[in-house]
Amino acid sequence: METIQAIFSQLGANGSIVNQIVIVFVFYFLAKYVFFNKLQFVIENREEKTTKLENHADEMFEQANKLGEKYKAKIETAHAKAQSFLSDKKSQAKSEMNAKLKNSEDEVNAYVESSKQKIKEDIQNKRNEVMSESNQLANLLINKLTGKH
Repeated sequence: METIQAIFSQLGANGSIVNQIVIVFVFYFLAKYVFFNKLQFVIENREEKTTKLENHADEMFEQANKLGEKYKAKIETAHAKAQSFLSDKKSQAKSEMNAKLKNSEDEVNAYVESSKQKIKEDIQNKRNEVMSESNQLANLLINKLTGKH
């Protein structure tokens, strides 16, 4: 203990060292509760609002990506359905138009055939008329050529 007193006396410390140590401890605890605890609270609060929010932002970004992929899949499905519906309607309309065209062609062909038949009958009737009058015309021609009237 004497060595410790000798060291303290060389340092210029006297009996007031105990008072100084008590004051240092009192200021330490006072500073701890007034300043250090508040500083620790501010640091933790700031960390919570920055670093931990970054993790939350990453989670939200990941969730947004998942929703984007889900939306994209739904859009692609709807597009495929729309294309299928359009293709079905197009083929249905095409088949209906082909049926109408076929019916129109059949009607036109029937009209053409009936007109052909009617014209053939008219021609045959005219031919028969001309042929029936041919003997009379031939006689008239012979009479004119021979000079007989």
